Amino acid sequence: MTLREQTLESIHPFRFLPPSLRAELAEALVEHDVAPGQPILRQGDAQDKRVWLLARGRLEQVETWPREHPLGVLEAPRFFGERAALFDESRPSTVRALTQAVCYSIEAERFLLLLREDVTFAQALGELLRDKRAIFAAFDRFRAELLHGVATGEISLKRLLPLYRALEPALHPRLADEREIDWGALSYAVRRLPENVGRTLMFFLTDELPEFYAALAPSFRSVPTDVRPRSVYEMLPGKSIVILRDGLSDLIDLVTCLCLYSIEARKIRRRLRGPGAVDALSRLPTDLAALRSECPVEGEFDCDDLATLPFDADELARLTAIWPRDTLLRVREIVVHHEDFGLEIKKQVHNYNSVHGERWTAQIARATRELMGADPTELPDGLDVHVISSNTHSVGNCLSSYWPARAAEIEVWARAERPELAAELPERADLVYAAGREWLALDAARGRERREQEARDGHARLSEGAFTGIQVDLIDLRRLAGRAIDPLLPAVAGGANALLVNIDFAFGQQAAEILGSLITLFGPRLRSVNVLGKAGALLGKRGDLLVPDAFVEQGADGLLPLAHLQRIDCARLAARSGGRELHRGRLLTVAGTLLQNRRMLHFYRRIWGCVGLEMEGWSYARKLIDAQRLGMLRADLDARFVYYVSDLPLAPHSSLAERLGAGEGIPPLYAITREVLCEILERAPVLPPSRVPAR
Repeated sequence: MTLREQTLESIHPFRFLPPSLRAELAEALVEHDVAPGQPILRQGDAQDKRVWLLARGRLEQVETWPREHPLGVLEAPRFFGERAALFDESRPSTVRALTQAVCYSIEAERFLLLLREDVTFAQALGELLRDKRAIFAAFDRFRAELLHGVATGEISLKRLLPLYRALEPALHPRLADEREIDWGALSYAVRRLPENVGRTLMFFLTDELPEFYAALAPSFRSVPTDVRPRSVYEMLPGKSIVILRDGLSDLIDLVTCLCLYSIEARKIRRRLRGPGAVDALSRLPTDLAALRSECPVEGEFDCDDLATLPFDADELARLTAIWPRDTLLRVREIVVHHEDFGLEIKKQVHNYNSVHGERWTAQIARATRELMGADPTELPDGLDVHVISSNTHSVGNCLSSYWPARAAEIEVWARAERPELAAELPERADLVYAAGREWLALDAARGRERREQEARDGHARLSEGAFTGIQVDLIDLRRLAGRAIDPLLPAVAGGANALLVNIDFAFGQQAAEILGSLITLFGPRLRSVNVLGKAGALLGKRGDLLVPDAFVEQGADGLLPLAHLQRIDCARLAARSGGRELHRGRLLTVAGTLLQNRRMLHFYRRIWGCVGLEMEGWSYARKLIDAQRLGMLRADLDARFVYYVSDLPLAPHSSLAERLGAGEGIPPLYAITREVLCEILERAPVLPPSRVPAR
């Protein structure tokens, strides 16, 4: 046996390669005789991505910058330098020979090909990196500190911040640069935090409103959040209560956004330390109402004084985009507040809070009785129930007869008033839906007319989510027969006998509790469960489509195959996509949008073969499989998981920090909506004419 073959056979994980692949690799190895003191890897080198095998001799690993510092000694046989190829990183340290040594190098492309060719090799490497080389230790430390805070009733942001920095989140690429404000990341966090974050010193986090506060609750002011549904109430100036959703996902999201905000706010405050920088801020009224009385028009009060701040024109534009109104007041809050957040928490960790789910389930049961004339447990035989988890508006729009009746009017208005939107949306129905919301807002009577028409169409909307944050629409397909709906869908057959339960996006681990409530409510009557989501992708571009064949859970690395559940016609979906690419493969279910970094994403892309990532799929699929095994669901239940790409976290200008354009998001959203609705409509059982309910 040659030294090359001996080396490969003795080094984990190369010894797990099949003999044929190992023989091919042995031939491809490049041999290097290394003299004592000779460097093999150089710290900071971003060009050399080769993986190395040490066959004989000893090497030393050192940091050479900012000062030389020994890290350890490498003994033969072993491999090293794999992170540059796997994670697309520059070399973190220098490796040089201590003695005469024999090394072999593998080109990065050949190494990555091995991962794709042999799953045993990939999994062995993954376990070694995770367990022995602890590449995800930063995630474990952050989670452990957060859970410690939950257990003690107080979360320390001061202790979490250095752990957050160590995560190096992909959505926060300029985290470590103290001189450059990461405006994209700051915008992402601000849009997901309560509007009063800069005026709040204490957040009380809980999964249930304490009975002690029940009598006072009507006097609490509801605090809006731009894009993340949260139940936040200002109890008094400086103190707010946040009702958390089930599981840890909502808590992780809130706390990581606070960490991001704190880091970037500190950078802004540092900019304002120069002489005269806060003069404009000192002239502001201290009362928000007084400020707005002086500035009834957005941005009017700020215009003259904004120019005195130490930001260039581009930075001022980014600042005012984050806070379009009261910009100076928001900056003053950053100066004065100093991110002095106290986080008191009272939350169940290992058990879900059943109270929210019970209230939410009771609301759906009442609405079902009102719409269908029967309790969910007493629905007539032969009636199918379909659950759809989506953004709710796309499904409702496609199954509404209001939009086809007003389509021509809305299209004319959109082409005159929103020509840029019309240019991005060539499909007429998509343009009508996208422009329709703004068109409705111009006249309150239009909104009333739409609601009345959709009520006649069999739509019932539950906006109250019992602190779940989950809006629900119920749609009785029996009442839609013969009505005009989305022009790209088949007509609803006369007597179509089905109920659609269209729920808003769940958030992370909350999905299991939400779907569990619906399974308990409708049980064997469930004919399909459909998840229409938006996901990050590890390949392709925004607006592409993702159809998972399995989910991988971040952390536990559990694999959940979907072959026996997934019922998507990929060929027809691709035809609906308008030329967008459709990617099939595994999706990673992550613990939080900020709990992911480039190393972790590359790991799951190359070790597990993931094509994208999302937050709820694993929880939904796990609950479905468990319920089927328990006999709570019919054996032939259809499940459909399909996503459109909202971001590419490995691409700096296509991450969630950059807003999705209408042309990138709306066509793929409606493509997946139409495909799922088409599947449902084609399979809906049909009642005889004598049993079709009157409209």
